[in-house]
Amino acid sequence: VHIVDSIDERKRAEAALHERMAVEALISGLARRFLSVAPETLETEIGAGLCAVAEFMSCVRYVVFMLDEAGERLVKTHEASLAEPAVDPLPGELAPALLATVGAIDARSGSRTSGPSASLAGWQREPSVIAPIVLRGSIRGLVRLDAAPGEPSPRLRDTHLHDLLSSTLSAAFERSHTARELSTYAAELRSMALETS
Repeated sequence: VHIVDSIDERKRAEAALHERMAVEALISGLARRFLSVAPETLETEIGAGLCAVAEFMSCVRYVVFMLDEAGERLVKTHEASLAEPAVDPLPGELAPALLATVGAIDARSGSRTSGPSASLAGWQREPSVIAPIVLRGSIRGLVRLDAAPGEPSPRLRDTHLHDLLSSTLSAAFERSHTARELSTYAAELRSMALETS
């Protein structure tokens, strides 16, 4: 009996190790993808990275909503259905109050201190994961991953994986945001230089 228990325990430990290695491979692949591309192709790479995340978590759709510059609307920036037939698209805008429902985020570590509240009912499809996008210390967007109907992948319930994905995607969106700001600043400098010459 002890030998069987020992073998079962070893198999569980090996499975857990393989899962952690798969998660680390996904996260490091995303980080390399987001850091090694030119700023003008980063948005495309973010979409491809989100697709890889959705596939890894056995999801049928991902959607990203980001707060607009005025902080008044959550605007859909990325969405893809990985299912056939395609999942119905979500509305293009959401109320910014949804950001408060995601839970408190420690901006330094990006870790979630509480889960989504009941006020997400009607927006959060079950089963799904909603992860915050943190830019410059505050929640500026949401990523939602929807699972296929039926029994969801155990990865969908792995809060450690959610936090890793949230911080990796936040870093990618931070880089994208910074690249847009630098591009705008460079255009303003060129415009000023033309006006003075």
